[in-house]
Amino acid sequence: MISVIGNCPMGCGRTLAVDPHGAILCRAFGCPNSRAATTILQDAETEHVVTFARDDFTIKHPLRERIGDELLDCPMHAQLAALTEPPVKPGRYRVQTDSWGETVYTVYTALEGPASIATGVECRRCGYLNVAHTAPAAPLAQPSDGDLSICFVCGELGIFVISVLGMRLRVLTAEELDGALRDPVVIWVMSARMESAEMDPGWPKAPRAMSPDSIAALLSDSHVTYANEDDLQAGLHAALTAAGIASTREVRLSDGISRIDLVCGTVGIEVKIKGSAASVYRQLKRYSLCDELSALILVTTKASHHPIAQELNGKPVLLVSLIEGGL
Repeated sequence: MISVIGNCPMGCGRTLAVDPHGAILCRAFGCPNSRAATTILQDAETEHVVTFARDDFTIKHPLRERIGDELLDCPMHAQLAALTEPPVKPGRYRVQTDSWGETVYTVYTALEGPASIATGVECRRCGYLNVAHTAPAAPLAQPSDGDLSICFVCGELGIFVISVLGMRLRVLTAEELDGALRDPVVIWVMSARMESAEMDPGWPKAPRAMSPDSIAALLSDSHVTYANEDDLQAGLHAALTAAGIASTREVRLSDGISRIDLVCGTVGIEVKIKGSAASVYRQLKRYSLCDELSALILVTTKASHHPIAQELNGKPVLLVSLIEGGL
């Protein structure tokens, strides 16, 4: 084996060598982890990774900060330590700084924990779950009710609605849209996002978007087997995911009392294997009053649910019959 200039990370000294497969190994007898150098170098992360708790944080520095002992005077650590409260919800994030012109801002990308799963806001247009945020004038600001949102992926505009039920986006009114499109800051942010998306090959792509009719057709052909309603709901969610369609299970709606089984963008999906036709109609009627939904799909295994209205409150209602499914 060819010797390597450097020391074993486990403290064995200058004992490293390259094996025939290209791995860097420690040749010292009794080394507790002879592949430690290879494992460290295989870490592709080049940014700071920070785990935020409710009142403190831990930080993993990128390897490059070992050069010249830069990590002993890390600006990122100093910036985070100066905060009076966590800038994001608890979880594990990739944290990096970026700039546009003279504006420097911090970007938090959730890697795991609650923030990476359910605390983001789904774009009404493309379905992308935006789990981090920033603002041109105040990079660490938290969204407030009524603030304008610009989707990180597709650039869709929305208005934050924040209540005890959580956070969601609503469509802008005609007056709000006109004002936003005349705002120089909004124009600047939208231009910067578009330019970055075009120049960066690694820019996130929007989940596949489909019409209500296409979603209904896909669900009809999903051939899900199930033992109960929860199994059927999980199977349909898996079928949508496999088709590249973003969907969220058990979504609370803006009326404060409803929770629909699945949501794809602005299409709500209710799954039923029991219940009377009247109760199902009342449920769908209630859902149709929620502004965040533009269409409804009823997936049912009961023939008695078939004679449903094709439209409720101006929103289309589609039927997917799975009478022959189940175990």
